[in-house]
Amino acid sequence: MDKLKTGKNFSKKPQGSVLAATLIILAAMLAIALSVSVVSIQERKASIGSTRSSLAYQEAESGIENVMQKLKDNQLGNVSAIATASQTPCGVVIAENYKVELKDSSGAVISSCDVPIRSIVKIKSIGYSGQNSRAIEVAVNCRGWCLVTDDAPWYGTNHLATAVFQGKIWVMGGPATSDIWSSADGVSWTQEITSSPIWGPRGDAIVLVHTDPADGVEKLWLMGGNSTTSTASYGDVWKSANGKDWQLVTNKAWPKQIGDPSSITDANGRVRRQFSGFVFQGKMWIMGGWGGSGTSNYYNDVWSSSDGSTWQKVSGGGNWQPYDGSRWAPRSNHETIVYDDGTGEKMWIMGGRSSVVANGSDLALKNDVWWSSDGSTWTKKNDVADWSVRRGITSVVLNNRIWVLGGEINMTDHTTSKEVWTADALVNNWTEQLPVPPWSPQSFSESGALIYDNKMWLISGSDYTPVVWKYQP
Repeated sequence: MDKLKTGKNFSKKPQGSVLAATLIILAAMLAIALSVSVVSIQERKASIGSTRSSLAYQEAESGIENVMQKLKDNQLGNVSAIATASQTPCGVVIAENYKVELKDSSGAVISSCDVPIRSIVKIKSIGYSGQNSRAIEVAVNCRGWCLVTDDAPWYGTNHLATAVFQGKIWVMGGPATSDIWSSADGVSWTQEITSSPIWGPRGDAIVLVHTDPADGVEKLWLMGGNSTTSTASYGDVWKSANGKDWQLVTNKAWPKQIGDPSSITDANGRVRRQFSGFVFQGKMWIMGGWGGSGTSNYYNDVWSSSDGSTWQKVSGGGNWQPYDGSRWAPRSNHETIVYDDGTGEKMWIMGGRSSVVANGSDLALKNDVWWSSDGSTWTKKNDVADWSVRRGITSVVLNNRIWVLGGEINMTDHTTSKEVWTADALVNNWTEQLPVPPWSPQSFSESGALIYDNKMWLISGSDYTPVVWKYQP
């Protein structure tokens, strides 16, 4: 203050630069420590006195840090879990040396205590030291696992089908409905058709995105599954260029094979549910599944098609063959993906529920991993992966690694896993990703998992909650 009275011209830029640099370092340390957000400086106010100014900045930073920790610990809660008790508006946190304002997407301070924490878009903290105050406003950009919504308008369940199509996330089917919904952000959802689609209510179907060779247009292809109004399973294939108008491609995609059990009929062929599929080398591929009638109807077949109408049985020759250990066991509720381990893209299959008897059980859960470059010859990569046996897992490829999420680890009490595992580049070893994701009490088995907007998305689960989570590394 004395120096200012002398009238000497002191430049404030060095002080401001030092303060800004200090603040940037503190913000970076905060982001690393919380592993939840990236914070960027949006506002700085002028003040007098470098020492007091720095202390005020530190108090403001403390306010940000305390609130961000509460945000991380209470992702499933409301603003009331963060705000000061009995404070009006509710989106304000008051401490001895700082005041924090919680703001929504419009920039307004949140007024209601019942607003979900995920609605907080910005946090403004004002720190005080003596007569000085400093304000920091940061944007909340979630990293790690973050709840997008736990109140999506579609029926919350597993057994639904998901895809990324025309720049949006799509959700369809499930055990109780035949809804078709799409979203560009996972929060706001549009019901694409208000009436039931022509393929009717069904669960355990799959939907793929593939270019139709007939017209060169990328389309949605829905196939298989089981009726939600009867015990019937399906072997049909449908396609749509817009998600609203659907055309039947074939009513019997996978015909009965010589030697198949009598429960598989000529009329319906190898109908199936709880199977998996993907697009590989310009074709649609499906693997395994369950016909819905006893242990004899668990499949370990592989089929491919470029047009959805004519399917070629790739594995096991033309006839039904008993399991001999040379390829993966017949199974359902497994997962398949396409992944390049450094020697070219391959198809991979892992986990699931097998019909092969193990340890006296009638149906065995699996944690093996197999790969193939052509769908016919299979190589076992992991006889027993580092993650425990389970069915209903979901898997994606993110940052050039295979990720395995959730799954049911006990068929008696239907215990589900909240674990997330990643494989090394060669898929020799698996590492559990810690800390455990903040999904509890939600559980995820037979859920939807996909990559969208360079993030991993996990959709719905086995506890019938219409929930969406996303993961950003």
